[in-house]
Amino acid sequence: MTGYPLILRLSRGAAVLGQFVWSMNPILFFMPLLLLSRRTPVLMLPLWLLAVQMAYSVFVGGDAWEYWAGSNRYLCVVRPGFFVLFSCAAWRVSELATRRWTEGGRTVPRWVRRSVFPIIILFGLVTFNSRQGPASLTDLLLLTPPHHSGQGGKNMAEVREALLLRAITTDRASIAVTRAGTILYFTERPAVDPLGKTDAHVAHERARVPLGLRRFVAFRPGHTKFDYEYSIGRLKPDVVK
Repeated sequence: MTGYPLILRLSRGAAVLGQFVWSMNPILFFMPLLLLSRRTPVLMLPLWLLAVQMAYSVFVGGDAWEYWAGSNRYLCVVRPGFFVLFSCAAWRVSELATRRWTEGGRTVPRWVRRSVFPIIILFGLVTFNSRQGPASLTDLLLLTPPHHSGQGGKNMAEVREALLLRAITTDRASIAVTRAGTILYFTERPAVDPLGKTDAHVAHERARVPLGLRRFVAFRPGHTKFDYEYSIGRLKPDVVK
């Protein structure tokens, strides 16, 4: 984050958080707030952790991959707790709904009382898998390979590329690569990092800020600094990927 204006980080962080909530469905996202009326300490902890991580995500400007709706890694760590909260809130809603019918002097069939909660959960599952619309449900049901995997996926292509680089280079060859994951793992070669995530020289340089109104929403954490004269010209990697 060094060298990037605070106000632009906050504006982008708030924008992508709003996008995440909207894609998930605001009603379902804020449903756990119903639990505040019960003041149950054991449920307040995950709710507090969710609030803290949301604030942290806004502060750092969100994640770099927000265009995959729901791919914010800072919120992933608290999602298990969120699902617990959501289930408790859904049960609370079903209780309130059936109680109101009963208090109105009407008898609610047992199957109706028992179906309210599963319907809410099912609606939530369908909404949560909205990154690619209804097609995302094929991932949930394991009918298709996970994102980027399987035949023709980006991960498999990079594994093949890494094995090829490993075969044609020595163990002393260095590789400059911006996508510093699969290729470096399988080649086991020294790396040059043009984005500065593992390079102190590049990491302390001034960040590039987009022009115009795009600057308020176009921040890509970890992808705003580069110095090719240093990374390529001075470090002289054997392979530039």
